[in-house]
Amino acid sequence: GPAWRAEGTLVGARVEDPAGPVAITGGAGVWTAAPVGDGVQLDLADASARVADQSPAGATPRFNPLSLTGVSATLLDGAVQATGEASLAATGQTLGAFEARHDLGAAAGSGRFTVNDLRFGDGLQPLQLTEFARGAIIRMDGAVSGTVDAAWTSDCLLYTSPSPRDENGYR
Repeated sequence: GPAWRAEGTLVGARVEDPAGPVAITGGAGVWTAAPVGDGVQLDLADASARVADQSPAGATPRFNPLSLTGVSATLLDGAVQATGEASLAATGQTLGAFEARHDLGAAAGSGRFTVNDLRFGDGLQPLQLTEFARGAIIRMDGAVSGTVDAAWTSDCLLYTSPSPRDENGYR
C-alpha cells in the first residue's frame, strides 16, 4: 500500500545544539515527514526564524542577530540542508542568500552566504552586521557583492571570503 505521510505547521520552534555555531528561535513554517529508505525525511518549507551567534560565554558575538525567511530545509540521515534569505533582525535590511549543511552526529557543517548589491550608506553600516567592524571600518558608502564560505565543528568556526567587489568592480 501507499507509504505514510505526516504534515503540520511549526510556530515558535527552537533548535538547540550546544555544539552548533548558532541558536535558532521563533521558527515557523510548514513541515512534512515521510519514509525514505530505512529512515524518515523531514522537510520544512516557507519557513522563517531568528538566528543568533552562539559564541562562548563572554565572547563577542561574531554577527548580530539575523532573520531568516523563505527557508527550505531537509533533515535526512542525520544531516540538515537548508537555503533561504537573511536580513538584519533589528532593521529588516535584506543582506543576502544562504545555503548550509550540518551533520548532527559530527556536530560539523558548512555554508555559503551570497551578497548581491548590498548597499551601505546612511541606512546600513558594517557595525550593524558585526561588532568586529568597530575601529576597523568607520563608514562605508556604496554597494558590495560577494560570497562568504564557512565551515564549522563543535569547537571551531572558519570562514573565507574572496575580496568583495564594489559597484565599480574594484576589490
